[in-house]
Amino acid sequence: MSTHKKRTYRSEARKAQATQTKSRVLAAAKSLFHSKGFEGVTIDQIAQGAKVSSPTIYGLFQSKRGVLRALMDEALPTDQFEA
Repeated sequence: MSTHKKRTYRSEARKAQATQTKSRVLAAAKSLFHSKGFEGVTIDQIAQGAKVSSPTIYGLFQSKRGVLRALMDEALPTDQFEA
């Protein structure tokens, strides 16, 4: 049996790309929620607006409510309100 350690994966380029993807999703969601309301927007519409797949959104935020929660956290940073 091998005792070979698994190499850790770190890529600044991948991290930057993930941050950009998340920002695009949040920007698309914010625009859609503003124009259609929360109930009038689907994950597929957010994905189309952000030019990503629906599974990407589920992977990042788990649900439409998770997207809304991320937008709220962006607007009202939690560290200011925890105390």
